[in-house]
Amino acid sequence: MKQCLLICAGESDPGSLAFYKEKNKDKSIYIIAADGGVKSAKEAGLVPDLIVGDFDSLEGNCLDYFPLDTYPDIEVIRLPKEKDDTDTVYALRIAASKGIKEVFMYGCGGGRMDHYIANIQTLLFAKNLGMNAYLYDSFEGKTTKAFVIKNESVCFDDSYKGLISVFCIGDVACGVYIKGLKYEVSDGEITNDFPVGVSNEFIGKESCISVKSGILLIFLNNAPAL
Repeated sequence: MKQCLLICAGESDPGSLAFYKEKNKDKSIYIIAADGGVKSAKEAGLVPDLIVGDFDSLEGNCLDYFPLDTYPDIEVIRLPKEKDDTDTVYALRIAASKGIKEVFMYGCGGGRMDHYIANIQTLLFAKNLGMNAYLYDSFEGKTTKAFVIKNESVCFDDSYKGLISVFCIGDVACGVYIKGLKYEVSDGEITNDFPVGVSNEFIGKESCISVKSGILLIFLNNAPAL
């Protein structure tokens, strides 16, 4: 199993999550509902393989949503409220232990800016565990996708449209190349104190972003689910 859907406690668009109900007919995607993500999973018609959390943001008991006499194969892990790992970080550790290489994360905001920043940092945490994690958020019918690259490249085919933004995580990203977008960069440098990479654009060409040394956080607007 190479892919994981991680549903966190923030608000998730049931329509976006319902995409995975069709996608996962072959049971190839491992589904984790973290804390309040249990409710979002239920509303989207998704049955998690794992429910994990301290459940401080869930209305009622997690077993009210997925009673074990009906769903005997669901694993439930209850975490203490006082801990270093967030529920999301703990879930990512489990995903990594199962050899998962891609994680699709939904419900990562919840109306709290600190939670959103924590989950942005969690993208790098997942990368350091050997996984590529993608954070999705929907607003007014549009989906934004965020992920990080570290000393590597990412390319997009000519079907991508809309805005793309690139930020440095860490002090400095060196050897940055941006090709095939409206604004190109050759062997550039991006620092964490100046947002020079905001609001670039796809222009109907194959494009590529790479960094020789450092970490880039990339946001795509109007992003596909997978």
